[in-house]
Amino acid sequence: MRKIFCIISIVFIIFSCGETIQQNNDNYSHDLAAITISGPNYVYLNWENTWEITVKNNGLNTESEFVVKLMKGDGIEISSTSVSEDISPEEELTFYFDCVSNEAGEIYLYGEVLLDSDEYSTNNRTTKLTVDIISDNPFPQTYIGTDSTFDVLTWNIQTFPLNGNLTVSNVIAIIEDLSPDFIALQEIQDATDFNTVKNSLEGWEGFRANSAYYNINLAILYNTETIQIESIQEIYTDDGWAFPRNPLVTKLIFYPC
Repeated sequence: MRKIFCIISIVFIIFSCGETIQQNNDNYSHDLAAITISGPNYVYLNWENTWEITVKNNGLNTESEFVVKLMKGDGIEISSTSVSEDISPEEELTFYFDCVSNEAGEIYLYGEVLLDSDEYSTNNRTTKLTVDIISDNPFPQTYIGTDSTFDVLTWNIQTFPLNGNLTVSNVIAIIEDLSPDFIALQEIQDATDFNTVKNSLEGWEGFRANSAYYNINLAILYNTETIQIESIQEIYTDDGWAFPRNPLVTKLIFYPC
């Protein structure tokens, strides 16, 4: 995994340009494109978050020496990484930037790739991503359990994510603060946003069922440092009247820290 750590501060500059054209149909010999940037749209002040930048080789030749940058505002570099690994024609590579936001407000982030021999610079930047940095964290640090106890959280999150990216960011923040060993979730509607939560929690894995009526599924999240999953299965799968969501049974081993 390619991860870069950085600090974000606010600069009140707004893009006035249109979206970047990503496609190259002219078969250039050397052409790297920054095709996507993804990450949370709402973050809390002084919290670490991860943004992903994906680069694609649109050229005819394999490239191996280039730079990927996380940028903000009007050309201000937040962080960068020099890449030496090969990227073949049509191949995509994703780079992860771990950043701390140290000033509240609204910013615009984008990804950029720089290749000395690039023959088509129009697609070197992604489209911009709006990020709101919130100064007040409504979830103060709360400690539950101990390192030697098996700490379980059960949480019915109404039609997750009810309020889009804000819900996703809040769920991540609450889980990081409470830091249980195992979480049983209900009404997990969106698989992509569930995976965003799972992938944002370092050292965590999860499973989401996909059999519930109205797509309000059951799911689990667990800390891999303390939990080893032996099996996950749904039961009463032929009794939709009594169980519109099939019960989810997890067999696990708990390893105290």
